[in-house]
Amino acid sequence: MIANYYAGINEHLFRQVPTNAKKILEIGCGYGNFGERVKSANPGVVYYAIELNPEAAKIAASKLDHVICGSIETTSLVDGDFDCIIFGDVLEHLYNPLEILSKIRPMLKPTGCVLVSVPNVQHHSILSSILGGDFQYQDAGLLDRTHVRFFTYASFIKLMLDAGLMPQIADVIQVPPDPEFFETLKGSLTFLKKDIELSREYISAYQYIFQGTLNHSYLPELRPSFPISFIVPTNNRSVLRDNFASSPIFQGTHPHQLIQLEQQSSAAEALANGVRHAEHEFVVYLHQDVYLPHNWDAVFCRKVTEAERLIKNAGMFGVYGVCLRDGKVINHGHVMDRHCHLNYSKALPAVVDSMDELLIGFRKKDFPGTDPLLGYHLYGTDIACRYRDAGKAAVVVDAPCFHNSSLGFNVPAEYLESMPYLKTNWRKYLPLATSCGIILPN
Repeated sequence: MIANYYAGINEHLFRQVPTNAKKILEIGCGYGNFGERVKSANPGVVYYAIELNPEAAKIAASKLDHVICGSIETTSLVDGDFDCIIFGDVLEHLYNPLEILSKIRPMLKPTGCVLVSVPNVQHHSILSSILGGDFQYQDAGLLDRTHVRFFTYASFIKLMLDAGLMPQIADVIQVPPDPEFFETLKGSLTFLKKDIELSREYISAYQYIFQGTLNHSYLPELRPSFPISFIVPTNNRSVLRDNFASSPIFQGTHPHQLIQLEQQSSAAEALANGVRHAEHEFVVYLHQDVYLPHNWDAVFCRKVTEAERLIKNAGMFGVYGVCLRDGKVINHGHVMDRHCHLNYSKALPAVVDSMDELLIGFRKKDFPGTDPLLGYHLYGTDIACRYRDAGKAAVVVDAPCFHNSSLGFNVPAEYLESMPYLKTNWRKYLPLATSCGIILPN
């Protein structure tokens, strides 16, 4: 078993290694077989590695270019400029994986990437064990007795964002559940308001292969240049707790105001009540399932300030929006939405016609309100049109966050019910593009 542990090659992880990489670092290289395979496929690569086990490190040293025997948690790392840094089934064994990802981030080239294989604690086999009342550690696998950290796709996305990396699920090793077992879960998933088909994907995932690239907007030492009043309407306290309220910027001392509102009939009501109680001039209204990663507030403040300097009539701000130009829908923004990395950041800051409702920001004195008949849909478009009427622009800035929605990707019925009100109010601006489609005059 020990020999297999140090000798294995994860084919799914291997397929993601950049074929043009010139300098690679592998954390936890075992006997060096993975690196040897990479060097065979790419003879020009210089391969560095760190391995904790002395015997394994000695064997790896005969196959790789530079091997350090030691723990990644205590070892002084080699010089940077790596095209790729690889963690093959390693981070779940570390007590502070965030610290390690933050430690290796400066070692990447600007175009470099981190590759990670990580087991999925949401897998149906673990759910079955929990429901059966016997969460039993094993010698290997998802419940390897040496694992000290456990991840789902969502918690790992948060981890990478907090380390200043933009995550993307590059591959998934799937072991689907028994159909009969999944049928028994559907009632619970419906009760929890989870999308059935997305949930099937998540509990089928045995292991994820993540790729992380540098979030170039991330500045770990930056401090927010102005305080923010955050308004978050809430209908599920568990979702709030696991996302918005868990955002690192709210842990410990911070300059911001948090306004949580329940039993609000519409976004218009929540916004009006929130603005009324806002103590700060700048306000951010966002969904309860949005996670703001480490130092997000400082990044957002800087990007808003830059946008106001570059776009003199900037009125409202967001992290994702769209516009229609010559009949073509153009997306702007940089966010994680469910398990998807949406990266349309080359032209930011950018003026848009419609702002996605996951997060919008504005100065309190200029806020024009929104139509209560829209409910909780299309108010981002409505507010953008109101600013447009006042000669002000809706602007998307580059401040990545995570919209951890449990809903599917289909347009909800409530969205369609809101469309007639928007058409009536803003016929002069139709057709209008939104993040869910184009609203036509007829």
